Amino acid sequence: ANPDSDNIPYISSPTFNSPPISIIITPFKPIIMTMRRFLKYSLLTVLLLLIIIIAITAWLISTESGLQFIGNQAKNFAPGELKIANLEGRIIDRVSFNDLSYQDGETTAKVESFVFDWDAGALLSYKVHLEQLHINNVEINLPKSEPVAEESEPEKKSSPVEIPDIELPVQIALDDIQINHISIQTADAEPFIIDNINLQSQTSDRLILQNFQVTAPLFNVKLAGDVGFVKPHKVQLDLAWNANLPDFKVVGQGEVTGDME
Repeated sequence: ANPDSDNIPYISSPTFNSPPISIIITPFKPIIMTMRRFLKYSLLTVLLLLIIIIAITAWLISTESGLQFIGNQAKNFAPGELKIANLEGRIIDRVSFNDLSYQDGETTAKVESFVFDWDAGALLSYKVHLEQLHINNVEINLPKSEPVAEESEPEKKSSPVEIPDIELPVQIALDDIQINHISIQTADAEPFIIDNINLQSQTSDRLILQNFQVTAPLFNVKLAGDVGFVKPHKVQLDLAWNANLPDFKVVGQGEVTGDME
């Protein structure tokens, strides 16, 4: 029908217009924007903290000033009095110091010199490679030990000792370990003295002792060989030793082979 005609009435049909979807979600926009800002700033904060931690760690292990800082913190937090002279190097490769002294009550310790040199890059190959460790003139004084009352325990039946398999998370290589003159003195006993300890070894699925030697006034021991870490724990060791007794000297050598299982 023509709405302009004079004789026919025109009735318009009602229209139902739903509000746009944007109007429905408009009240949630501020919340969504706030959450986005929170996540953004949280991620930036975490990233900044990680950068700071990495930078501090790099400074501590790769600079001499970082090593000096660690040494000063050790002095401050040690339970006794700790002194270190001429601390030099970097933790990432080589560290040395002279004239370390420590005292806590009647317990004292002194180290004349210390040199530690390792290959940090070997860690990428799951290997701890210690190229040099030299320690000279170690003196330890301990207080008098107090007797401890022994408590009687019921006898237990002895059972065979079972050696478990040993799986090291990393390989270990020790190229040059030397500790010269160790003196351990207690108030109620004669000092125990070791003149020299030498060690060169490495590990894989077994311990390979290239050289292990201990020299002391009372005895000398030298070992070389292999010890297995997994069953049957094969052993092959060459042994030489001597003991300096008051009236005579005992000398011996031999070979140890077999399984420890």
